[in-house]
Amino acid sequence: MEEKTNRNHAGETTEDLKEQLNTCKKERDEYLAGWQRERADLANYKKGEMERFEELIKFANTQILLKILPLLDNLELAYREMAKYQGESVFSQGVLQVIDQFRAFLKAQGVQELPETQGKFNPEIHEAFQEVQVEGKAPGDVVEVVQKGYVLHGRVIRPAKVKVAK
Repeated sequence: MEEKTNRNHAGETTEDLKEQLNTCKKERDEYLAGWQRERADLANYKKGEMERFEELIKFANTQILLKILPLLDNLELAYREMAKYQGESVFSQGVLQVIDQFRAFLKAQGVQELPETQGKFNPEIHEAFQEVQVEGKAPGDVVEVVQKGYVLHGRVIRPAKVKVAK
């Protein structure tokens, strides 16, 4: 008995067409999955770039702020010296108001003073200015803060200069 096969006008059998259809479906699924992965990769790339851009903007004014900090240091030094000799004069009160304005400006920019701790030297927030021999202090203890340190959005932009016990 002769097996009957269905052939179309191009001479292909039904089985051939089913096989081609299955191959096309597999390719479609592979292309769709690849497209979806690439789309997800692009979305992740865009998200990462936005985060890097925001980080860049957040710290863009660091150099300007670092140039302003010595002005604040000098005003604070001038205030301390005036207070020694003049007490709480009107002029020293005016300097104190300018210092407060500087601090408010820095705070609005996200700058904060590092707390003046007298604990152990921490190289992440301290810069050793000088080693000194001090009775009652263990080696590596912070003895004195010579210059305040500052952080900008949680990142140290200027470490505190400190004297450290030998």
